[in-house]
Amino acid sequence: MIGLYVTIAILSLLLFLLLLPLQVNVKYEEKLTVTLSVLFLRFFLYPKKIKEKDYSKKKVEKKKQAQTKKADTQKSKQSKKQSKDVLSAAKLFLDILKECYPRLVRSFRIRICDLQATVATEDAAKTAILYGGVSQVAAMLLELCERFLWCKRNKKRVAVYADFCASTSSLRAHIRFTSCPLRIILLGIKAGIAFLRQRLKNKKIVQTKGDQSNG
Repeated sequence: MIGLYVTIAILSLLLFLLLLPLQVNVKYEEKLTVTLSVLFLRFFLYPKKIKEKDYSKKKVEKKKQAQTKKADTQKSKQSKKQSKDVLSAAKLFLDILKECYPRLVRSFRIRICDLQATVATEDAAKTAILYGGVSQVAAMLLELCERFLWCKRNKKRVAVYADFCASTSSLRAHIRFTSCPLRIILLGIKAGIAFLRQRLKNKKIVQTKGDQSNG
């Protein structure tokens, strides 16, 4: 009986951890901050806290040497091969996204808590034209998010303004993504299966083309 109780306790704890709500808050006001909240704990994902040791001369020299080596290796690669790799990777990503889209929509809830943009330039006419374009694009993007994603917004705190007295534009945003580990794991499994399926499909296409060319 003790073993059964221990097993039930472990399974209950595992289920609790898998259903634990996770919140990723993306905030922008003069600078970007990304935090992960789990219950009463909060972790800074961006910007990361830099230790004082990272400012030492040895660390800086090593980083510079690594960057120069990386730049040299990138220059040595052929541009044609890179373009082919980028195109194939983009096609593979779109194919995986197409298969995982329903699971992706169910996995994350998006809450636009705050999104306020102020459009301003040195010329009043340019400000008016820019304001019209920005407001139309923002309305279209918000409508697409609400229609195709699990997205809600705080209508009182989502707006675009035109400031004819200022000379520079500004943006304030707070977007919250909510999910749980179980949904993320299921999404990862779905994406992995879709990746393997697309790789096998591409291999079959290459083999059929090779057989046709040989025949």
